[in-house]
Parts: sequence; C-alpha cells; structure tokens
Amino acid sequence: MLRTKKNLLVYQLILTIMSTTVVLGLMLRPAGGWLEWAASKLDDWRQTTALSAPASDFSYPASSTVRNQVQYDLDAVLDTKQSVVRGKMTIHLPSAPANDLLFYLYPSTYQPIRIEQVRVNGQTRAFSANAYHLTIPDLRQGEPASVQIRFVTPVPTTGTRLGEKDGVWSLTYWYPILGVRNKAEWVPRPHPLPFGDPFVMDLASYHVRLQHPAGYSWYTTGRLQQSGTDNGVTTSEWTASDVRSFALIGGSDWKEGRFQTAEGVEVTVAVRQADRFPQLLSIAKKAVAVYTQRFGQLSTASLAVLEMPAETVFAHEYPNLALFSSDIWSWPNGEHWIAHEIAHAWWFSAVGTHKALAPWLDEGLADYAAYLYEETTAGKAAYQQAITRNWQLFREKKSYAPHQYGTPVAVNRQPLDQPYANFSNEADYYYLMYLRPVLMYHDLRSTLGDEKFFDFLQQFYLKNMQTTTTRQKLEEALADVAPEALPQMKMWLDLPN
Repeated sequence: MLRTKKNLLVYQLILTIMSTTVVLGLMLRPAGGWLEWAASKLDDWRQTTALSAPASDFSYPASSTVRNQVQYDLDAVLDTKQSVVRGKMTIHLPSAPANDLLFYLYPSTYQPIRIEQVRVNGQTRAFSANAYHLTIPDLRQGEPASVQIRFVTPVPTTGTRLGEKDGVWSLTYWYPILGVRNKAEWVPRPHPLPFGDPFVMDLASYHVRLQHPAGYSWYTTGRLQQSGTDNGVTTSEWTASDVRSFALIGGSDWKEGRFQTAEGVEVTVAVRQADRFPQLLSIAKKAVAVYTQRFGQLSTASLAVLEMPAETVFAHEYPNLALFSSDIWSWPNGEHWIAHEIAHAWWFSAVGTHKALAPWLDEGLADYAAYLYEETTAGKAAYQQAITRNWQLFREKKSYAPHQYGTPVAVNRQPLDQPYANFSNEADYYYLMYLRPVLMYHDLRSTLGDEKFFDFLQQFYLKNMQTTTTRQKLEEALADVAPEALPQMKMWLDLPN
C-alpha cells in the first residue's frame, strides 16, 4: 500500500487518539479499575430499571377536584370475644358510575373481609369477591343506586393498622370502600408493601353506628352525635362529611385533654402513658398554631392526636386523626415525626390526594411542615442544621427512612414524581418521597423569600381544601405567585436523581 501524504496524516491522527486515550485511562482510572467500574454501572442500571418499571397491575386516574356526593351508612358491632366486626353498609350513589361496581377490600394482608350478602335497590344480587376486590355486576349506569353490603371483618390481635393490641382497637379501612375510576375503567387496588400507604379513595360523607363494650373511649374521623349504654353494651354514632375513609381508635385507660383553637377547631390529645400527656399537649398546641399561621385554618371541626401502644403503628395519618406508637418517644427525632403526623391534617385530610399515585404530594408537604415546626420551636439555626443534614444525605445517596436512616439507596435515574407501585424498598421510598421534596420546598423558599413562598403554599391550601388535588394544582398555585420558579420546581420533580 502506498503511503500518500493524506494517509500519513490519518495514521498520525489515529496514533494520537490511541495514545491520548491510554494516558487519560491511566490518569482517570477508578480505584477498583475500569472493569469493576463498568460492572457497578451495569448493576446500577439493572436496579434502576427494576425499580422504575411501572407496575403492570396498576393504572393512574387523573385526580378530580369535584366533591363526591357518595354517602356511606355503616351499622356495625365490634365483637371483642371473636375479634371481628360484623357490619351492614349502605352506600347511596346519586348516579351509578358504570354497569358494575368495584369496592376495595383493604385488610387482605391478614384475613380478607368476608362478604355475606349484597342487595341493590332492595333486591338480592350476585357478586364476586376475593382478598382485594368486591365486584357487583349488572347495574344501570347513570341511574341512582342504593347498595347494601353485609360483611364480617376479622381483626388481628396484633399491632397493625387494623388490629387490637394492649386493649386498643384500631379499626381502619375496616369496611368495603368504593373504588376510584380512571375515565371508563376502575383502578385496581394497589398492591400493599411493608411500607408506605397503598391507598386510593375518593371523598364521601359518613354516618357510622357502632355497638361496642361499655367504658371504651373512641377517637374517630367524625364528630360524636350520640351515645347510650344498655346492659353493658354502648351504641355510639358519628358523622363526617368530605372525608376519604372513616377510622375509629378505641379502648379504655386513656388520659386525654382538649383545647380549642382561636378558629374554633377542637383538638383532642390522648396518651397511654399519663406522664407523656403534658409533652404531647405542648407539641400539638405548637404544631397546630404553626401550621394555621403558615398554611391556613383547618377545614375540619375536630382533630385527634393519639399515642398508641408500643410496637403498633410507627406513625400514621387518617382523616382527622394523627397516630404514633409510644416507641417514638425514645427516638432522637421522635418529636419531628409527631409534628409530621399532625401536619397531615392540612396535607391529606384537608387537601387530599390519591396517596398511592403521588405519595410525595402529601408526604413532602407534611414533612417540610415538621421542619417549620422545628424552626418555630427551636429556632432558625436548628432548622438550618436539619436542612444541612438532609443535603448531606441527599448528596451521598443515603436513606431518610426512620428504620433505615443513612443506608445507601439505588435511585440514580429515578425522578421524584412517581407512584407508590414503583418502589420495592423503604429506603428508596423515603429518599425520593420525603427527603427530596423537603429539599425542593427549602430550595423554592430560598429562591422566593418567605413572603412569596408562604403565599404560594397558602394559595395551594385555600384553593384545594376538601378536594383531591394534583401536581397540576400545585404548579398552578406556584405560577400564580412566582411563574419564574416553575422550571425550578419541575427540575426537582422530573429530572433523574
């Protein structure tokens, strides 16, 4: 082959590229070598792909800001000897949404709710039921329907969301709950995992009547209307409007107290350990005052903050209820998580979400609210120190989860805005659904300044009370106050970690 001048130049160029590549490879060589680096990147890609793949059994409806006119009438008996709730539920639908009805049966992780009979407009009807769903076929879409369901719910004697422990009965998601529609389809019930909130449900009104042993105190989603005792059995009745479910926590031996806010909201505080009452009362008073100032007045007439027995729930929210296990007092940041649960009265009870679709929407706001509580009670320096710790966790890709704090996470290519179904472990879930939105709100506050930032949150709160809100509504509230900050928010929500 003849070596022309042009060929020599190409040859020299190839040699230069090869030698440069070798030099850079030696200079930039990772500590474990290039093969180990490539293997680790392949592992990261596999983990990220597995985590971010959408669940095949779950779809995502567009959330609605239209209030639901569904009415539940629940008449039940708590049988403490057999550890079951026997109930009859009538649900009134002003217009049947489809020619079949789907109900979620949430307690399937223990024993499913047993459906004994279904009647529609007074006529006995066929139905199908499994651990997750009750389906009633052959309705007349668009016409009013009165659906009566007789059911039995087994209650485990253990410290779970639905369960009895140390004489405290936690009755949550204890009855069939009407499903959520995604345009022309029912959304299947989200698959439960050992963390987070696998729940979707729409607003409804409730009338609940429960027979229970005499001497029990109950803390519920609704307001007590009447209560009477006959032959050692008490019958109590409650009502509630525009709530997502109706939860009841009952038992004896509580120490409780109440206070009323300047706006007329009655707040009940109850503990199992009497010596903890002054501390919890102080936390509740301060938290409610901070959140009312920062976000707005509660839309509900009542709120209960409860200390549960040890080794029950870690910390959970239900409409108008904030619960935490007594174990939390021994945690270094236990007060933070109590304040977090109280904040859900604003960000979940008042401004509602389909929790399994966008967990960050209420969890992120509730958790940032807990830092506002800390800023008010402990000072700006304490707030800044907490944010600095969180930045360090974020940069080092370490978990924010209370039970796995500081453990590594694998979220390299995941955005913030994604559903519950995409997660396989608690560490990654808390990193993206709690930690990252907390830093997003701090970042927006740093950019906007306090006046604009809290105006944004107040607008979002006031315009979305007693609705099912969405990311779109959050962005609209920010655009009303500071449209120039929208790209900053979208960066936090959408860019890979």
